[in-house]
Amino acid sequence: MLLANHNIGDQFDQRIRATLEIRRAFCPICGASVRAHCGDFITWHWEHESLSECDPWRKGETEWHLNWKSKFPNRCIERTITINGITHRADVLVKERVIEFQHSSISAEEIRERENFYGRWYNKMTWVFDCREAYKARRLRLTREFQMDKPPGTGYGYRWKYGRNVGVVKTNLIFDTGDFLFKRMKGNGYSGYGYITNTLDLLIQRLNGVKEI
Repeated sequence: MLLANHNIGDQFDQRIRATLEIRRAFCPICGASVRAHCGDFITWHWEHESLSECDPWRKGETEWHLNWKSKFPNRCIERTITINGITHRADVLVKERVIEFQHSSISAEEIRERENFYGRWYNKMTWVFDCREAYKARRLRLTREFQMDKPPGTGYGYRWKYGRNVGVVKTNLIFDTGDFLFKRMKGNGYSGYGYITNTLDLLIQRLNGVKEI
């Protein structure tokens, strides 16, 4: 996680990032002790000292995951959401939109579980899948090119061998290929179509340029 409470019981806007000066803090969800991980080649972050993440949806966050979250202002990241007594930590919450970054493989059941959980309260959800390895190995590739009316511009078909259950995703879905972001318009786990987008970059720039959202 990127943000933790300096003291037990701190308010949401008092969460802090990991520093060399403050080596221990507390998890905003469970209150357990977390330790700062700081280095030259990693995004500085906190990890539970017990090495056991209290939110099962947050197991083993990678550098890719932490780096994406770190682009957003603190007020938007790692928002604790409790619905009907169940608590989870959304990667990013902007107004009524939850953004979830997913690096590792994920089951169809968990995809549905997350979409159902966040959909009870928030209007929109966007997945961002780490597809860099699949794109580099050409398991994920763009195919035919065509012109789209909505949104206007160039669209592309795609094919994804071993598509990691993306076919069950019912919400917005973006592929991070490492070279560009690709928003799926329609498709299943193996093929579909969409377009190259910079919407996340524009959103991040806007959020970091204003005081309130």
